[in-house]
Amino acid sequence: MNTQNKIAMTLRLPIHLADELTDVSDTLRMSKAAWIRRAIRRSLEHARVHELPLIEQRGVREALSL
Repeated sequence: MNTQNKIAMTLRLPIHLADELTDVSDTLRMSKAAWIRRAIRRSLEHARVHELPLIEQRGVREALSL
């Protein structure tokens, strides 16, 4: 058993998103779980670099209204 991954999540995706996920992961020859982990890492990095600084600079209300 892989002890590295200690948290499991359930995603309730609309069918069209699940189909897109299957298409993309198959094209990239990745498992769906691997692709989702990669997408989450990218999104977190994007938020750290681009979105969080806006919130810190402008305040939460202004940044969220962009």
